[in-house]
Amino acid sequence: MVQVYGEALQRRHYASRWSAAFCFRLASHVAILVLTFIFVHSSQGFWLKESTFTAQPAVRFTHDALLLLEGKGPGQEIFWSTFPTLNSALANKLAAVEVRATETDSDHDGNADVIDVSARVSGAGPVHSVKLLLQFRYQIQGRIRMQMQSLAYIHHASPLPGSELHVDGELRLRQRRPLSFDNNRVLYDVPALAPGGPSGQSLDSRSVQMQSILRDYLDRNETTEFVSSYAVWQAGYGTDFTIFERIRIPPFESVAYIPGLMEVLKYAWIQFLAVWILLLYLLSWVEYVTFRYRVLETRVVSDLQTQKQHRF
Repeated sequence: MVQVYGEALQRRHYASRWSAAFCFRLASHVAILVLTFIFVHSSQGFWLKESTFTAQPAVRFTHDALLLLEGKGPGQEIFWSTFPTLNSALANKLAAVEVRATETDSDHDGNADVIDVSARVSGAGPVHSVKLLLQFRYQIQGRIRMQMQSLAYIHHASPLPGSELHVDGELRLRQRRPLSFDNNRVLYDVPALAPGGPSGQSLDSRSVQMQSILRDYLDRNETTEFVSSYAVWQAGYGTDFTIFERIRIPPFESVAYIPGLMEVLKYAWIQFLAVWILLLYLLSWVEYVTFRYRVLETRVVSDLQTQKQHRF
C-alpha cells in the first residue's frame, strides 16, 4: 500500500460574534499589527528618508579657465582667462599663455578617466603663487540623471620663486543636501565660470582674485572639488612658468538622494512583513494555549468525530 495523499485533521473552535473568544481573537490580531508598526517605526529605519547610489561620472573639460599668478608683493600679479571681454578689461595685466588639454579613456568605456591640462606662461617673471580655475561639464546617470557645469580650483604658494608646478589629484563630487527624486537634475547646467554668470555680477579686477567666483560657486548644493594627492613646486628664476595638472576621474561616485514614494513603501513593507511574521508566530502559540486548554469558552468540532464516509 502506497500513500498518495494526506489530509490534516483539525479541531475547530466556534464562538458567537462579539463573544469573549471572538473579541480576544480580533483584538490580538489588531494588537499584532499595532505592535509591529511601533517596533519597526522605533527602529529609526522604517521610513527611508535618504538613500544613495553609485555611478561613474562622465566629465569633459569645457576649455574655460582663469589663471592668476602672483609675485612676491602686491601689484605683481598677472592673469589670463579664456574670456575676451575680461582680457580686454584687464589688458595691462594680461599674460601670454599656451594651454593644452588631453583626455584619456584607459578602459575604453567612452568616459574620460584622466584629464591632463598644461599651461605655459611666457614672461611671467618671479612667480610665488598660482591660482587656477578650470571648468568642466559633469554628468551622472543612475536613479537620478544629473548634469551640471562645475569647477576645479588649484592653488599653491611658495616663498621661493618657481618655474614649474606639478599637481595630481581627483575631481570629487560634493553635496550639501541629498538630491530630490527628480529624473533630470539640470539646475546647475549653466556656466559656473563666465563673465556675468548666474550671480549677476560681471567679472572685474576684484573677482579675478576669485573670492566672488568661489563664494557663488560654493553656495550651490552640488559642486566638485579638486582633491590633490600631491603638489611639486620646482624653484627657478626664469621668465617662463609652466603648470602641469593631472585630473583623475573616480570610477564611482556616491550620490545621496531623497527616495520616491514607491521606494519608501518597498523598504517599509519588507521590514513590516518580517516583524509581523515573527509576532504572528508567537501569537499562534498564545492562541493554542488559550483555546486548547479552554481558557475561553468555545464550541469545538473535531475531524475525529465519527462521520458517514462517502465513496466516489
